[in-house]
Amino acid sequence: MSVIVTANHGGETFDVEVFHDGHIEFPDRDLRHEQAMAEFTDSESPVLQLYRLWKRLPTQTMFESFELPEDGCILLAADYAERVLHFYEDRHRDDLRPRNAIDATREFAAGKRDLGTLEKARDAAILGARGASREAAPAAWAAAWATSTWAPDAAAREAAEAAAYGVSSDRKSSEWERAYNAEVAWQVRRFVDVMEAVGQGFDPPDIGATP
Repeated sequence: MSVIVTANHGGETFDVEVFHDGHIEFPDRDLRHEQAMAEFTDSESPVLQLYRLWKRLPTQTMFESFELPEDGCILLAADYAERVLHFYEDRHRDDLRPRNAIDATREFAAGKRDLGTLEKARDAAILGARGASREAAPAAWAAAWATSTWAPDAAAREAAEAAAYGVSSDRKSSEWERAYNAEVAWQVRRFVDVMEAVGQGFDPPDIGATP
């Protein structure tokens, strides 16, 4: 399973095929040739630059370099935030501010909320994040960032941190790193699922569809 998207990186536009397992290919370019030329010329093409960046920061690269519809970006961010929301709600059972922010994001994308209402939901989620423990706060921040149409990559990053802190409070531990990387891998799979569905004219699949 894969999806082909257009990337704009380093002033150059080209196609990128993103696979469900997280690796990428360039249908109209030979990456081995790009690597050989980089060694020969001591300079990297935009294709090779994006490839290296993807290896380190796939979700950030996805949102910053791929030409995606705005509504698709914030809906993905909402999915990312909702998946880890339980890490916040387990500790703050009566606080619905982050959940309300996620709901407001989806309703805004559907044209059922205006920007002012969305911003109020974001501000409330931020207050929840600021008052939470270090382990719970990233999930609330993910919900808050999901409402920001210009920062879906921040929602993805905070969601990955929420998953990692759900496993270990030690950011330097191997358990924390494994959980973070596993969540990023899920985010990439979710991206492929949603973009494939949208490209075929279907509604985005249910959030539980991505294993």
